[in-house]
Amino acid sequence: MSHRVSLAVLSSLIASVAWAADNMLAVVFADGALQIQSIPKPEPRSGQVRIRVRAASVNPVDWKQTANAAPGARLIPGRDLSGVIDAVGDAGSPWKAGQPVIAIVTEGAYAEYAIAAVNAVASKPRRMSFEEAAGMPVAGETAWRALVTIANVHAGQRVLIHGGAGGVGSSAVQIAKARGAYVIATASPTHTELLRSLGADEIVDYHRAGFEDALKGIDVVLNTVDAETGARSVSLVKPGGVLVSVSGAALPAPHFRRRNARRRRSTAPLRVT
Repeated sequence: MSHRVSLAVLSSLIASVAWAADNMLAVVFADGALQIQSIPKPEPRSGQVRIRVRAASVNPVDWKQTANAAPGARLIPGRDLSGVIDAVGDAGSPWKAGQPVIAIVTEGAYAEYAIAAVNAVASKPRRMSFEEAAGMPVAGETAWRALVTIANVHAGQRVLIHGGAGGVGSSAVQIAKARGAYVIATASPTHTELLRSLGADEIVDYHRAGFEDALKGIDVVLNTVDAETGARSVSLVKPGGVLVSVSGAALPAPHFRRRNARRRRSTAPLRVT
C-alpha cells in the first residue's frame, strides 16, 4: 500500500489547517438554542486585548441574557473568564501577550477566545487556579461596588450580608472583614463552616427565625437575595446607615416614608436618617 499523498490532497489539508487557525469554537445562542459552532476568531482593536479562555463562570446575567434575547438574536453568552492574553490591540497596551488574567467581557466568554477592554482586565491571582479565578470578576466587582464605592464600609461598623454563601455574598463577606467591619451573614446551616472560614463573625440561620427578630442597629445591609428581603431589612438599618440591594426590584415608596429615608434612584443605597 502506498503512503504517498498527492499534491492536491496535501494542499487541501494545509488549507484546512490554515482555515482552522483563523476560527474558534464557541457556544452560540441562535434560533432559541445553544449550539457549538466554529466561527471566526475575533481580532482586538485599540484599547482591547484578546484572551485565550481557560475557564468561564456562569452568572444569573448569562441565562437572563439568553432568556430575554430578541427573536432571531445571535450571541455568545458569558461575562466572566480567566485565561491568557493572546494578542493586544495596540503597542501601547498596558497588557502583553502571555499574561494570565481575569476579565469581564460584554459577551463571549463561552468561547476559545474572547475580546476584553483593557480596563476590564486584571492579573489572575497566582494562588488561584484558572477555574477558581474565573468566578471572581462579576461577583467580586458587584460586591466591591456595593460595599466600598457606595456604602464605604469601614472599621467598627456592623455589616449584614444577605445570602452570604452566594457568589456576591461570599465576596462581600471577605471585603467587609478586610475593611475591619463586624460581619453578619444570613445563610443555611450547611454554609456555616464556609462563612466562618471567609471571616463572618456571626451567622443567622434564615430557616429558623426571621432575621428581623435577631438583628438591630446595622450600619450597612447588602441584599443579594430578593425584593422581599430588602423590604424586611429596612427596619434593621440604624439612622445614618445604608441599605444596598443588588437583587430584586426597588423598595416601594411606603418603606422609605415610614423610615424617613431618601431614595436617590432604584440602584442607589437606601440611607436612613
